[in-house]
Amino acid sequence: MKNYDEAKEKNLYATKSRGYGKIMVRDQLDDNGEEVRYLLVNFQKESAMFKAPEKRDELCFAYTKQFANAFMINSQIKDSLLIGGAAFSYPKYYLSHYPEARLDVVEINPEMLEIAKKYFYLEDYIKMYAKAANGADNGRLGIHIQDGMQFLAACEKNYDLIINDAYIGASLDSGLMSYRGVAQIKRHLNAGGIYMVNIITALTGFFANDLKKAREVFGANFKNVYVYPVRPDLSSLEKQNCILIGTDLEIPKLDVIE
Repeated sequence: MKNYDEAKEKNLYATKSRGYGKIMVRDQLDDNGEEVRYLLVNFQKESAMFKAPEKRDELCFAYTKQFANAFMINSQIKDSLLIGGAAFSYPKYYLSHYPEARLDVVEINPEMLEIAKKYFYLEDYIKMYAKAANGADNGRLGIHIQDGMQFLAACEKNYDLIINDAYIGASLDSGLMSYRGVAQIKRHLNAGGIYMVNIITALTGFFANDLKKAREVFGANFKNVYVYPVRPDLSSLEKQNCILIGTDLEIPKLDVIE
């Protein structure tokens, strides 16, 4: 779950609240006592990076580790799109761990790109994996500063995997989860492509209304829909990060990746 504990550490960076929310960067210890650099939007943990140089391309959040389950559905994923780059923690992991694959990242807020370069070592990964950081289609990393729906409307490319992690604080981009948005996503997937979404929801009860609607929308576009909680030990009535998947491929039983 993306959340925020008040702490005494000083911010490395902070902006006043704007159209994309109040942004902060700060270093804190995680629950295991490791030094982590966090990106917060409206006091919600949006992205994170281990400060130890040898772990900078590893994942801090449990929910981002689940994106690897896409490769359990289709082991031949070569071209992916991530909508919602934030501090680019998942792109760094993806490029480091899938050496034969390519990734486009769409981020609506240009300030995020500058923050990721300055505080999260993205510049190093751009030098390693991209020939240009202006959205040009070269190298293994493409960066596009644009609204997700607008990018898809103009894009002529298809993908094996599209991941939606477009949040402002705790609010998911609703357009990408609408009937029109999911249909647009489907049009940009190759045969057997996968649409994977991080959605903060309960599995049952009052706080599961968004999930119920999302499953209906996915069901109208994909043959198979699958959802699982990142924290199965929590009550199904409690909101948490859940992974929602739509694809025309058969979906095996997926386990939570630790």
